[in-house]
Amino acid sequence: MQSPYDPALRAEIRQRMSPPNRESVAEIARSTGVNAQTLYSWRHRWKQEGQLVPATRSLLPIERGRPPEMVTAHFSQDGCGFSASAQRIDR
Repeated sequence: MQSPYDPALRAEIRQRMSPPNRESVAEIARSTGVNAQTLYSWRHRWKQEGQLVPATRSLLPIERGRPPEMVTAHFSQDGCGFSASAQRIDR
C-alpha cells in the first residue's frame, strides 16, 4: 500500500529530524499536520535503516555545578495521625 504522504514531505521531515536540526516530533507534527504517531513510526524505521543518527550522550549538554541537595524524611505516627520531618544532608 502506498503512503498517502508525498515523498518530498517525508524527505523534508527526515532532514528536520536529523542532525544538526534534531527538531522534536511534536514541533514537526504541529507544523506539518502529520500525526505524531506516524512520525514516530517513520523515525523508528529510518533509524533501523541507518538514515537517522540517534542522539548520543556526547551530543547532549552537560550541566556542571553543585549536585542537588539530599533530604532524608522521617515519618511517624502520633496520637493525631501521622507526622513527618525532613533533614537536609550537607555534602
